[in-house]
Amino acid sequence: MGWTFLQSSSNLPLYVNESASPGETACNSTCEKQWIPLLAPTGEKPLGEWTIFVRKDGRRQWAFERYAVYTYLHDRPDRPTRDGAGGVWHVLHFSA
Repeated sequence: MGWTFLQSSSNLPLYVNESASPGETACNSTCEKQWIPLLAPTGEKPLGEWTIFVRKDGRRQWAFERYAVYTYLHDRPDRPTRDGAGGVWHVLHFSA
């Protein structure tokens, strides 16, 4: 059985873009108005498969297994709407 990772403050599903290289962002400028980077506050530390990388604009972004993590602007809590979008955006799932 598996489950979907959710952002704790908004309860929105998390996504990765499989077209990006590990440790790099798939979305800048215009793109990030819809695909919102999951930013890591100063002082947050990596834990297990969760790492942090510095974006080109200097902000720190969370990554899971080195893939940048995002939320989608038009999602509602517990309801992903863009899984498979463009063939590259996928809901971040965990299988137990």
